[in-house]
Amino acid sequence: LGKDKEYVATFLVGAKTDTGDCLGLITSDTDSASEVTESKIKNQVEELKTITTQTYPWFSGKTVDGTKLFDHFKSGNTDIERPEQNIQIKEVEMRDFWPQKTEDVKNYIFDSVAKVHGDFRQEEIVASWRKFFAEYKNEKIPTFEIRIVVSSGTFIRALTENFDFPTTLLKLKRIGIKYNEL
Repeated sequence: LGKDKEYVATFLVGAKTDTGDCLGLITSDTDSASEVTESKIKNQVEELKTITTQTYPWFSGKTVDGTKLFDHFKSGNTDIERPEQNIQIKEVEMRDFWPQKTEDVKNYIFDSVAKVHGDFRQEEIVASWRKFFAEYKNEKIPTFEIRIVVSSGTFIRALTENFDFPTTLLKLKRIGIKYNEL
């Protein structure tokens, strides 16, 4: 706790979810994902360095009025103001941009949702992704990968809010914890 973290994150272009990652319900999508260029993505990744605050996602354990934001959301109480936290993006670099086979991405998402235990809207989530993939007619779907170092408490999946095209976190791997040198 309290240490900077380093991640490699892969994002899917073309869909946005209520959780910010592929385990959520799709809230917006676009059939023009293939028109989002590598250059546009690079520019927006670079802009992440300017972020200094982040609103807590609905799907977090942060409490407001004694109730977790997730429980507020589940009960339909979304009129409350979600708190913000100060964050720092210490380093960010785009590592890769590549169209992946749509079928491979679909299988990865369905496998990921199947691994969730308990009642977390799995049937609704799978249905929203099935609809998305049924309407997505391209053989490949754009994805990009970044390496990012952030202050403790930063929600990587919430960074999807900072792109001006539908984006969702597909994969996340923590590759390091930064300790202060003495």
